[in-house]
Amino acid sequence: MDKTKQQLEIVEQGTDEQKNTIKVKKTIKCQQILSHIIGKKDIECRKQAFESGVTAALINFLTTQPFESINQSHIWTLYELISGEMPFLPQIYDLKPFQVLFRLIDHPDVSVVYRAVLTMQTLLSSAEQSMKSDSTQQTLLQDVVSCDGINKLYSLYKKKVNDRMTNATAFNLALLLIAGDNQYSAMQNDLIAYLKSDINNTASFSKDNSIKALKFLARNEAIREEIEKDGFKIPE
Repeated sequence: MDKTKQQLEIVEQGTDEQKNTIKVKKTIKCQQILSHIIGKKDIECRKQAFESGVTAALINFLTTQPFESINQSHIWTLYELISGEMPFLPQIYDLKPFQVLFRLIDHPDVSVVYRAVLTMQTLLSSAEQSMKSDSTQQTLLQDVVSCDGINKLYSLYKKKVNDRMTNATAFNLALLLIAGDNQYSAMQNDLIAYLKSDINNTASFSKDNSIKALKFLARNEAIREEIEKDGFKIPE
């Protein structure tokens, strides 16, 4: 893992050929990590990556490098490194991952943007499930707001890039809008209308996500009243 960290930290400099060689080596390192952990519940490997500084080095790489140096392998590796049961989740949040994820929303490659949105979903869902401290959750929300994250997500949602992107973005917005902040009321109502209509989606991944998002939003009494207007009932 130490060599992986060092590889990710190498500055891309020299001739164009030398820079390209460094880029390729970084991509290969990420692909090697992916081949080892993708689809697996290997907590120990993820823990080693975090403790050796690989996760931090990858976040720094994604934060500082120009978009042309960042591809799907890089963000997918970060997604896998923070997936599953994460006993060190609070330390992951200390690395300020939302800053890089919201930065990547502007990446020209849709596959990179989509994986960034899924990584947000993993972080937000994990925080909601595992963190009981209101102050900790408030800190996370402040991190999102400091990146203008809610507005950036909503702008991406409004683009309707494709069904998967729209649904994943809507799910993230639901996790962020649960507080019922009045400044986001129009956004919230637009989101609720989409989620209510999407439960009729024939794609199960989209329908299930929308039902989960509605159930989550309904924890807020005022939002639940908006959802249940005209006799609407959230499916079980």
